[in-house]
Amino acid sequence: MLFLFCQPSLKNKDTVDYLIRTLIIKTLGLKKNYLSFDSFQRNNNSKLYIFLANFTPRALFLFLNGLFTFFDLKKLYKKKAITHIFLDSYTIFDLFFFSVLNFNQNKTKLFVYLRIPYDQIILTKLFFYFSINKLKTYSKNNLIFLTDTLELKNHFKRKFNIECKIVPIPSKITNYKNLKKIDSKKIDILFPGKSRAEKGISLISNIFEDIPDDKKITFKFLDNNYIFDLLKKNKKIKPIMLKKNLSYQKYIESISNSDILILPYTHKTYKLRSSGIFIDAIKLNKFCFVSNNTWMSSLLKKNGLKIFVLKIWSFEEINKRIKYINENFNKIKKDYTNFRHNILLLNSEKKFKTTIRKLLINKSK
Repeated sequence: MLFLFCQPSLKNKDTVDYLIRTLIIKTLGLKKNYLSFDSFQRNNNSKLYIFLANFTPRALFLFLNGLFTFFDLKKLYKKKAITHIFLDSYTIFDLFFFSVLNFNQNKTKLFVYLRIPYDQIILTKLFFYFSINKLKTYSKNNLIFLTDTLELKNHFKRKFNIECKIVPIPSKITNYKNLKKIDSKKIDILFPGKSRAEKGISLISNIFEDIPDDKKITFKFLDNNYIFDLLKKNKKIKPIMLKKNLSYQKYIESISNSDILILPYTHKTYKLRSSGIFIDAIKLNKFCFVSNNTWMSSLLKKNGLKIFVLKIWSFEEINKRIKYINENFNKIKKDYTNFRHNILLLNSEKKFKTTIRKLLINKSK
């Protein structure tokens, strides 16, 4: 057996991608019978790669990177006797070019991890339809589609008639702080993760308008000049820019040392797709406010925690919720603790290994 992992961030031990690979290796007992391929790290020292990354539009760079990935994987597949491939569809073009590779269906088993419903994005819809329908021509006995939410599983079944198996979202988190009331006069707020448009950066200025004079707000976010420029003239806020590429330890500390997290995600794909940051925040026992009509909001509502779901993003609304939480703290704490317990059970390393063993062991023989 020779297992090939096609995933991003495999050189960074602090990422969930690295953890997923590690857990699969341990579960299947692969030892040295595996190879790793990261389409964003194989050529990142070449002059051509650096030029494309810095001087071409993002969409064009991703397309060309996917094309280079196609040729590299084709060459690797011919050279090595690869029997199993685990593909994380990190970008639509990685998935697209992967789907047109000619694998030997008698000797290669594919595990395709679908985390984003690219069919809901206008610019990627056709690429996704082609990729899924192309992969569906592969032998059903040698192909498993994976995903990480029930919403995505149902969506892919309805739209593409494919059966996805749900895998947990593992993490290294073991320590956490106790829940406590929020100091409504002095609030430390974190906007975690990469500050991309789809995560609601357009709402940031609205959130911090009309802050009462008796409030002191610290707002932390990853290095983003747009957000900093929005807030630098607001004397009622202390904006703190964190490093763009935080270490895992610093990432965990940024969550643990905050009073609340805000996830004002706006992109419609978040109605179906998961958020690793949200899972990490819950595991770390931190209150997290999320947008309505997202996967996160559906989990919170099911567990009696709709107080953390916002339809309107404003400081006035957040302040109302904080007041309610403090006034009803014992009940909120009980419900939140039960919710966290369920999250831990469903997304533990043990649960991940058990799931992978059921899904992959038979396919790996």
